[in-house]
Amino acid sequence: MIQWIAMDLDGTLTNHQKKITKKTIEALIEAQKQGVRLLLISGRIYEGMVNEAKQLQMDQYHGLIVSHNGAKVTDFQTKEVLFEKRLAKSLALELLHDLENMPIYPIIDGNGTLWVRSEKTHRLQIETRVLHTPYRCVDSWEQVLQKGPYKILLSARPRVFEKRIAPILEKYQNQMKMAFSTPFYLEVTALEVGKKEALENLSQMFQVPMSNIMAFGDGL
Repeated sequence: MIQWIAMDLDGTLTNHQKKITKKTIEALIEAQKQGVRLLLISGRIYEGMVNEAKQLQMDQYHGLIVSHNGAKVTDFQTKEVLFEKRLAKSLALELLHDLENMPIYPIIDGNGTLWVRSEKTHRLQIETRVLHTPYRCVDSWEQVLQKGPYKILLSARPRVFEKRIAPILEKYQNQMKMAFSTPFYLEVTALEVGKKEALENLSQMFQVPMSNIMAFGDGL
């Protein structure tokens, strides 16, 4: 018996135009009416998933938004954060300082605003458009990071990563999870964070067997 349907967002639930088709929306709303719970799982920030969750009426059926590659889980109806796992603040700041003089640009979720150090951040305009969120240039990371971030998205041209990122990967490989989602994005989270890990944790939390979960997408 299927109790949950868990779906990655970009390239799975959405098409090449980053839209959910009408047929898919209707089918998933009907599934919820039949008692199936929906989970959206993505590397996006929470605010960047709200539009799709609203289209699916997940606010009426306690749908779960699993954002930041699994670092944060939110009940979309109550807005309660059910689980979170942040990078250690000191470790995040150390990484950010190591990147200061490199053409590799960090993007951090600042409660629905994308924090960056420069307007020249690679693909910044694309990120703000896709996520429906504004950005803010900050003077220093110490001023804005009151807690460790859920995720640090590193953006750069592929050839820059090829030439410059190896020492960073080597230094932090045992301290944080670092994985390329595209040739121009390197996603950084706590070691324990992952889409599959989040789904397994939720399965245990709600006592829903993994065999009763239909999952679609990379990393699931």
